[in-house]
Amino acid sequence: MAYKTFLNGYPLPASELNTYLMGQVVATFANASERSAAITSPVEGQLTYLEDANAYYTYTGSAWTLLNTGDVAGKNKIINGDFTLSQRGATITSINADYTYTADRWYVTRGGTVDYAQRETGSYSPPAGFQFYGEYVNKSAGNPFMAVAQPIETRNAIGLAGQRITYSFYARAHANTAASKAFQAQVLWSASTDTKAGTGLGYTAVALAYGTSASDWTRYTVSADIPSTAKTITLSIINTSSLAVNDGIHITGVQLEVGSVATPFSRAAGTLQGELAACQRYAIKLAAEKAFSNFGFGMAQSTTSAVINISLPVTMRVAPTSITSSTVRLTDYASGFASPTLTLSPNFNSPQMAVVEAATTGLTQFRPYALSANNSTSGYVLLEAEL
Repeated sequence: MAYKTFLNGYPLPASELNTYLMGQVVATFANASERSAAITSPVEGQLTYLEDANAYYTYTGSAWTLLNTGDVAGKNKIINGDFTLSQRGATITSINADYTYTADRWYVTRGGTVDYAQRETGSYSPPAGFQFYGEYVNKSAGNPFMAVAQPIETRNAIGLAGQRITYSFYARAHANTAASKAFQAQVLWSASTDTKAGTGLGYTAVALAYGTSASDWTRYTVSADIPSTAKTITLSIINTSSLAVNDGIHITGVQLEVGSVATPFSRAAGTLQGELAACQRYAIKLAAEKAFSNFGFGMAQSTTSAVINISLPVTMRVAPTSITSSTVRLTDYASGFASPTLTLSPNFNSPQMAVVEAATTGLTQFRPYALSANNSTSGYVLLEAEL
Protein backbone atom coordinates (compact mmCIF):
# COMPACT_ATOMS: atom_id res chain seq x y z
CA MET A 1 0.00 0.00 0.00
CA ALA A 2 1.47 3.34 -1.08
CA TYR A 3 1.57 6.27 1.32
CA LYS A 4 -0.84 9.03 0.23
CA THR A 5 -0.60 12.74 1.02
CA PHE A 6 -4.00 14.46 1.06
CA LEU A 7 -4.32 18.03 -0.28
CA ASN A 8 -6.78 20.78 0.65
CA GLY A 9 -9.99 20.52 -1.34
CA TYR A 10 -9.26 16.98 -2.48
CA PRO A 11 -12.32 14.71 -2.35
CA LEU A 12 -12.08 11.94 0.24
CA PRO A 13 -14.07 8.89 -0.86
CA ALA A 14 -14.73 6.10 1.65
CA SER A 15 -12.41 3.74 -0.22
CA GLU A 16 -9.43 6.05 0.27
CA LEU A 17 -10.38 6.75 3.88
CA ASN A 18 -10.39 3.02 4.62
CA THR A 19 -7.34 2.19 2.51
CA TYR A 20 -5.01 5.01 3.44
CA LEU A 21 -6.13 6.78 6.61
CA MET A 22 -7.29 3.76 8.64
CA GLY A 23 -4.34 1.64 7.52
CA GLN A 24 -1.72 4.29 8.30
CA VAL A 25 -2.76 5.34 11.80
CA VAL A 26 -1.40 3.69 14.97
CA ALA A 27 -4.10 3.70 17.63
CA THR A 28 -2.91 4.50 21.17
CA PHE A 29 -4.51 3.07 24.31
CA ALA A 30 -3.80 3.28 28.03
CA ASN A 31 -3.74 -0.53 28.39
CA ALA A 32 -4.85 -3.81 26.83
CA SER A 33 -8.33 -3.63 28.40
CA GLU A 34 -9.00 -0.26 26.82
CA ARG A 35 -7.79 -1.61 23.45
CA SER A 36 -10.06 -4.67 23.68
CA ALA A 37 -13.07 -2.48 24.38
CA ALA A 38 -12.30 -0.20 21.43
CA ILE A 39 -11.20 -2.81 18.88
CA THR A 40 -13.58 -5.72 19.09
CA SER A 41 -12.70 -7.23 15.70
CA PRO A 42 -9.00 -6.62 14.98
CA VAL A 43 -7.53 -7.53 11.61
CA GLU A 44 -4.20 -9.16 10.87
CA GLY A 45 -1.36 -6.66 10.68
CA GLN A 46 -3.15 -3.98 12.72
CA LEU A 47 -0.77 -1.99 14.94
CA THR A 48 -1.46 -0.40 18.33
CA TYR A 49 0.52 1.26 21.11
CA LEU A 50 -0.06 0.63 24.84
CA GLU A 51 0.99 3.42 27.18
CA ASP A 52 1.32 1.24 30.30
CA ALA A 53 3.79 -1.06 28.53
CA ASN A 54 5.45 1.67 26.44
CA ALA A 55 5.37 -0.78 23.55
CA TYR A 56 3.83 -1.50 20.14
CA TYR A 57 1.65 -4.54 19.53
CA THR A 58 0.60 -6.10 16.23
CA TYR A 59 -2.32 -8.43 15.60
CA THR A 60 -1.21 -11.76 14.11
CA GLY A 61 -4.68 -12.91 13.12
CA SER A 62 -5.26 -14.71 16.39
CA ALA A 63 -3.70 -12.55 19.14
CA TRP A 64 -2.06 -9.23 19.93
CA THR A 65 1.71 -9.78 20.00
CA LEU A 66 4.43 -7.47 21.24
CA LEU A 67 6.36 -6.01 18.33
CA ASN A 68 9.90 -7.21 18.97
CA THR A 69 12.42 -4.52 18.09
CA GLY A 70 15.45 -6.48 19.32
CA ASP A 71 17.78 -5.46 22.14
CA VAL A 72 17.03 -1.99 23.48
CA ALA A 73 19.93 -0.51 25.43
CA GLY A 74 18.89 0.83 28.82
CA LYS A 75 15.49 -0.89 29.04
CA ASN A 76 16.72 -3.74 31.23
CA LYS A 77 18.33 -2.59 34.47
CA ILE A 78 19.80 -6.04 35.17
CA ILE A 79 23.30 -6.61 33.81
CA ASN A 80 24.10 -10.06 32.39
CA GLY A 81 20.52 -11.23 32.81
CA ASP A 82 21.09 -14.01 30.27
CA PHE A 83 24.20 -15.38 32.07
CA THR A 84 26.34 -15.00 28.94
CA LEU A 85 29.30 -13.68 30.94
CA SER A 86 30.97 -15.61 33.74
CA GLN A 87 34.46 -14.16 34.16
CA ARG A 88 35.09 -15.91 37.47
CA GLY A 89 34.64 -19.31 35.85
CA ALA A 90 32.03 -21.47 34.13
CA THR A 91 31.86 -23.61 37.27
CA ILE A 92 32.34 -22.66 40.92
CA THR A 93 31.92 -25.47 43.40
CA SER A 94 31.54 -25.71 47.17
CA ILE A 95 30.38 -22.12 47.71
CA ASN A 96 30.12 -21.78 51.48
CA ALA A 97 30.23 -18.01 52.05
CA ASP A 98 27.42 -15.50 51.59
CA TYR A 99 27.71 -12.86 48.86
CA THR A 100 29.97 -15.05 46.75
CA TYR A 101 29.79 -13.80 43.16
CA THR A 102 29.32 -16.40 40.43
CA ALA A 103 28.25 -15.31 36.94
CA ASP A 104 28.99 -11.63 36.45
CA ARG A 105 26.90 -9.47 38.81
CA TRP A 106 25.14 -12.49 40.40
CA TYR A 107 25.89 -13.51 43.99
CA VAL A 108 24.72 -16.37 46.21
CA THR A 109 23.59 -16.44 49.83
CA ARG A 110 23.03 -19.84 51.42
CA GLY A 111 22.63 -21.86 54.55
CA GLY A 112 24.84 -24.71 53.33
CA THR A 113 27.09 -25.37 50.34
CA VAL A 114 26.14 -24.50 46.75
CA ASP A 115 27.57 -25.35 43.31
CA TYR A 116 27.24 -22.93 40.38
CA ALA A 117 27.59 -23.71 36.68
CA GLN A 118 27.10 -21.69 33.50
CA ARG A 119 25.25 -24.01 31.10
CA GLU A 120 25.23 -23.58 27.32
CA THR A 121 23.03 -24.77 24.51
CA GLY A 122 24.26 -28.01 22.91
CA SER A 123 24.78 -30.30 25.86
CA TYR A 124 22.08 -28.41 27.78
CA SER A 125 18.76 -26.78 26.88
CA PRO A 126 18.21 -23.08 27.62
CA PRO A 127 14.82 -21.63 26.68
CA ALA A 128 14.28 -20.69 23.05
CA GLY A 129 16.25 -17.62 22.06
CA PHE A 130 18.91 -18.00 24.79
CA GLN A 131 22.38 -19.52 24.68
CA PHE A 132 23.16 -19.73 28.42
CA TYR A 133 21.56 -20.14 31.82
CA GLY A 134 22.77 -20.21 35.41
CA GLU A 135 22.51 -23.47 37.35
CA TYR A 136 22.54 -23.32 41.17
CA VAL A 137 22.46 -26.61 43.08
CA ASN A 138 22.41 -27.22 46.83
CA LYS A 139 25.05 -29.71 48.02
CA SER A 140 24.24 -29.79 51.77
CA ALA A 141 21.60 -31.93 53.47
CA GLY A 142 18.89 -29.83 55.06
CA ASN A 143 20.15 -26.51 53.69
CA PRO A 144 17.56 -24.05 55.09
CA PHE A 145 17.83 -21.61 52.19
CA MET A 146 19.59 -20.67 48.96
CA ALA A 147 19.23 -17.35 47.15
CA VAL A 148 20.56 -15.97 43.86
CA ALA A 149 20.53 -12.18 43.66
CA GLN A 150 21.78 -9.10 41.84
CA PRO A 151 22.02 -5.64 43.45
CA ILE A 152 21.57 -2.53 41.33
CA GLU A 153 23.95 0.24 42.37
CA THR A 154 22.57 3.60 43.39
CA ARG A 155 23.59 5.42 40.21
CA ASN A 156 21.34 3.08 38.21
CA ALA A 157 18.65 2.45 40.84
CA ILE A 158 17.93 6.08 41.67
CA GLY A 159 16.09 6.57 38.38
CA LEU A 160 13.62 3.83 39.37
CA ALA A 161 12.61 5.50 42.64
CA GLY A 162 8.90 6.30 42.70
CA GLN A 163 8.15 4.16 39.64
CA ARG A 164 6.23 0.97 38.91
CA ILE A 165 8.64 -1.76 37.78
CA THR A 166 8.30 -5.30 36.45
CA TYR A 167 10.78 -8.09 37.16
CA SER A 168 10.66 -11.08 34.81
CA PHE A 169 12.78 -14.21 34.39
CA TYR A 170 12.78 -17.74 33.01
CA ALA A 171 13.22 -20.60 35.47
CA ARG A 172 12.87 -24.33 35.92
CA ALA A 173 13.86 -26.84 38.56
CA HIS A 174 17.14 -28.71 38.52
CA ALA A 175 16.55 -32.30 37.35
CA ASN A 176 16.88 -33.73 40.86
CA THR A 177 14.45 -31.26 42.45
CA ALA A 178 10.94 -32.23 43.50
CA ALA A 179 8.35 -30.47 41.37
CA SER A 180 6.66 -29.11 44.49
CA LYS A 181 9.80 -27.40 45.82
CA ALA A 182 8.93 -23.76 46.47
CA PHE A 183 11.00 -20.78 45.32
CA GLN A 184 10.12 -17.12 45.61
CA ALA A 185 10.96 -14.17 43.38
CA GLN A 186 11.61 -10.96 45.31
CA VAL A 187 12.14 -7.27 44.66
CA LEU A 188 14.07 -5.65 47.52
CA TRP A 189 14.95 -2.01 48.12
CA SER A 190 17.03 0.05 50.49
CA ALA A 191 17.27 3.74 51.32
CA SER A 192 21.02 3.27 51.79
CA THR A 193 23.60 3.77 49.06
CA ASP A 194 25.06 0.73 47.26
CA THR A 195 23.88 -2.04 49.55
CA LYS A 196 23.21 -5.71 48.75
CA ALA A 197 19.75 -6.25 50.26
CA GLY A 198 16.81 -4.36 51.70
CA THR A 199 13.09 -4.39 52.46
CA GLY A 200 10.94 -6.70 50.35
CA LEU A 201 8.45 -5.08 47.98
CA GLY A 202 7.08 -7.62 45.53
CA TYR A 203 6.94 -11.37 46.01
CA THR A 204 5.84 -14.17 43.69
CA ALA A 205 5.83 -17.80 44.77
CA VAL A 206 7.35 -19.85 41.95
CA ALA A 207 6.14 -23.42 41.39
CA LEU A 208 9.00 -24.71 39.29
CA ALA A 209 8.51 -27.30 36.59
CA TYR A 210 10.47 -30.54 36.84
CA GLY A 211 12.54 -31.59 33.87
CA THR A 212 15.50 -30.77 31.67
CA SER A 213 14.01 -29.96 28.26
CA ALA A 214 13.53 -26.48 26.81
CA SER A 215 9.76 -26.90 27.18
CA ASP A 216 10.11 -27.07 30.98
CA TRP A 217 11.04 -23.39 31.19
CA THR A 218 8.42 -20.91 32.45
CA ARG A 219 8.55 -17.12 32.44
CA TYR A 220 7.58 -15.54 35.76
CA THR A 221 6.87 -11.88 36.54
CA VAL A 222 6.71 -9.66 39.62
CA SER A 223 5.53 -6.03 39.58
CA ALA A 224 6.18 -3.59 42.41
CA ASP A 225 6.06 0.11 43.21
CA ILE A 226 9.52 1.38 44.17
CA PRO A 227 9.42 3.93 47.02
CA SER A 228 10.62 7.42 46.23
CA THR A 229 13.33 7.05 48.90
CA ALA A 230 14.91 3.95 47.34
CA LYS A 231 18.62 4.20 46.54
CA THR A 232 19.47 0.52 45.97
CA ILE A 233 17.34 -2.25 44.46
CA THR A 234 18.08 -5.98 44.62
CA LEU A 235 16.38 -8.76 42.67
CA SER A 236 16.41 -12.20 44.29
CA ILE A 237 15.20 -15.75 43.73
CA ILE A 238 15.14 -17.65 47.03
CA ASN A 239 13.79 -21.00 48.14
CA THR A 240 11.21 -20.91 50.93
CA SER A 241 11.67 -24.45 52.30
CA SER A 242 14.65 -26.60 53.27
CA LEU A 243 16.59 -28.03 50.37
CA ALA A 244 17.73 -31.60 49.94
CA VAL A 245 21.05 -32.45 48.31
CA ASN A 246 20.90 -31.71 44.56
CA ASP A 247 17.79 -29.53 44.82
CA GLY A 248 18.37 -26.51 42.63
CA ILE A 249 17.21 -23.96 40.12
CA HIS A 250 18.03 -22.90 36.56
CA ILE A 251 17.50 -19.25 35.63
CA THR A 252 18.06 -16.93 32.65
CA GLY A 253 16.47 -14.02 30.82
CA VAL A 254 16.24 -11.88 33.96
CA GLN A 255 14.91 -8.39 33.32
CA LEU A 256 13.83 -5.39 35.37
CA GLU A 257 12.07 -2.61 33.48
CA VAL A 258 9.83 0.37 34.08
CA GLY A 259 6.11 -0.37 33.65
CA SER A 260 3.62 -3.03 34.64
CA VAL A 261 4.07 -5.35 31.62
CA ALA A 262 6.99 -7.71 30.96
CA THR A 263 8.36 -7.11 27.47
CA PRO A 264 10.75 -9.40 25.54
CA PHE A 265 14.17 -9.81 27.12
CA SER A 266 16.86 -7.33 26.13
CA ARG A 267 20.47 -7.02 27.24
CA ALA A 268 21.08 -4.07 29.53
CA ALA A 269 23.66 -2.54 27.20
CA GLY A 270 22.02 -3.68 23.96
CA THR A 271 25.11 -5.50 22.60
CA LEU A 272 27.44 -8.24 23.81
CA GLN A 273 30.43 -5.88 23.82
CA GLY A 274 28.45 -3.30 25.76
CA GLU A 275 27.33 -5.95 28.25
CA LEU A 276 30.95 -7.00 28.84
CA ALA A 277 31.92 -3.38 29.51
CA ALA A 278 28.99 -3.06 31.94
CA CYS A 279 30.18 -6.18 33.79
CA GLN A 280 33.75 -4.91 33.86
CA ARG A 281 32.59 -1.87 35.82
CA TYR A 282 32.39 -4.34 38.73
CA ALA A 283 34.91 -7.08 37.88
CA ILE A 284 37.72 -7.42 35.36
CA LYS A 285 39.47 -10.71 34.70
CA LEU A 286 42.70 -10.45 32.74
CA ALA A 287 43.13 -13.97 31.39
CA ALA A 288 46.23 -15.30 29.65
CA GLU A 289 45.80 -16.01 25.95
CA LYS A 290 49.41 -17.16 25.65
CA ALA A 291 51.66 -19.01 28.08
CA PHE A 292 53.48 -15.80 29.04
CA SER A 293 50.82 -13.13 28.44
CA ASN A 294 51.60 -9.85 30.18
CA PHE A 295 49.13 -8.24 32.58
CA GLY A 296 51.04 -5.16 33.67
CA PHE A 297 54.42 -3.46 33.99
CA GLY A 298 56.34 -1.68 36.71
CA MET A 299 59.56 -1.52 38.71
CA ALA A 300 61.07 -3.10 41.80
CA GLN A 301 60.97 -0.69 44.72
CA SER A 302 63.15 -3.06 46.75
CA THR A 303 64.63 -6.55 46.48
CA THR A 304 61.36 -8.01 47.80
CA SER A 305 58.65 -5.86 46.21
CA ALA A 306 57.71 -4.51 42.80
CA VAL A 307 55.01 -1.95 41.98
CA ILE A 308 53.05 -2.98 38.89
CA ASN A 309 50.64 -0.76 36.93
CA ILE A 310 47.71 -2.56 35.27
CA SER A 311 45.80 -0.43 32.79
CA LEU A 312 42.07 -1.26 32.97
CA PRO A 313 39.90 -1.62 29.81
CA VAL A 314 37.00 0.33 31.39
CA THR A 315 36.54 2.70 34.30
CA MET A 316 35.48 0.61 37.28
CA ARG A 317 32.75 1.58 39.77
CA VAL A 318 35.42 2.50 42.31
CA ALA A 319 39.11 1.73 42.59
CA PRO A 320 39.44 -2.08 42.73
CA THR A 321 38.81 -3.35 46.25
CA SER A 322 40.18 -6.89 45.85
CA ILE A 323 42.65 -8.80 43.70
CA THR A 324 43.10 -12.52 43.17
CA SER A 325 45.38 -14.34 40.78
CA SER A 326 46.65 -17.72 39.69
CA THR A 327 49.72 -18.98 37.84
CA VAL A 328 51.50 -15.62 37.54
CA ARG A 329 55.09 -14.45 37.83
CA LEU A 330 57.29 -11.37 37.84
CA THR A 331 59.87 -11.28 35.07
CA ASP A 332 62.61 -9.01 33.75
CA TYR A 333 62.76 -11.29 30.67
CA ALA A 334 66.00 -12.81 31.94
CA SER A 335 64.70 -14.35 35.16
CA GLY A 336 61.24 -15.27 36.44
CA PHE A 337 59.88 -15.10 39.97
CA ALA A 338 56.86 -17.37 40.37
CA SER A 339 53.78 -16.81 42.51
CA PRO A 340 54.34 -13.32 43.90
CA THR A 341 51.87 -12.19 46.54
CA LEU A 342 49.69 -9.47 45.01
CA THR A 343 48.05 -6.67 47.01
CA LEU A 344 46.43 -3.43 45.87
CA SER A 345 48.36 -0.24 46.59
CA PRO A 346 46.48 1.83 49.20
CA ASN A 347 47.90 5.10 47.83
CA PHE A 348 47.90 4.85 44.02
CA ASN A 349 45.06 2.48 43.07
CA SER A 350 42.30 4.09 40.92
CA PRO A 351 39.22 3.11 38.85
CA GLN A 352 41.28 3.52 35.66
CA MET A 353 44.57 2.01 36.80
CA ALA A 354 45.12 -0.85 39.23
CA VAL A 355 48.40 -0.32 41.06
CA VAL A 356 49.60 -3.63 42.50
CA GLU A 357 52.39 -4.39 44.94
CA ALA A 358 53.95 -7.77 44.08
CA ALA A 359 55.97 -9.34 46.90
CA THR A 360 58.63 -11.99 46.31
CA THR A 361 62.40 -12.37 46.85
CA GLY A 362 65.52 -11.90 44.73
CA LEU A 363 64.48 -8.81 42.80
CA THR A 364 66.93 -6.10 41.71
CA GLN A 365 65.90 -2.72 43.07
CA PHE A 366 64.80 -0.18 40.41
CA ARG A 367 64.85 -2.79 37.65
CA PRO A 368 61.73 -2.91 35.36
CA TYR A 369 59.53 -5.98 35.74
CA ALA A 370 56.43 -7.35 34.06
CA LEU A 371 53.61 -9.27 35.73
CA SER A 372 52.76 -12.14 33.40
CA ALA A 373 51.32 -15.63 33.18
CA ASN A 374 53.74 -18.28 34.38
CA ASN A 375 54.05 -20.54 31.34
CA SER A 376 50.33 -21.36 31.32
CA THR A 377 47.17 -20.13 29.63
CA SER A 378 45.38 -20.70 32.95
CA GLY A 379 47.11 -17.65 34.42
CA TYR A 380 44.89 -14.71 35.33
CA VAL A 381 44.45 -11.60 37.47
CA LEU A 382 40.96 -10.78 38.76
CA LEU A 383 40.16 -7.28 40.00
CA GLU A 384 36.82 -6.56 41.68
CA ALA A 385 34.89 -3.42 42.60
CA GLU A 386 31.55 -5.00 43.50
CA LEU A 387 28.99 -3.60 45.91
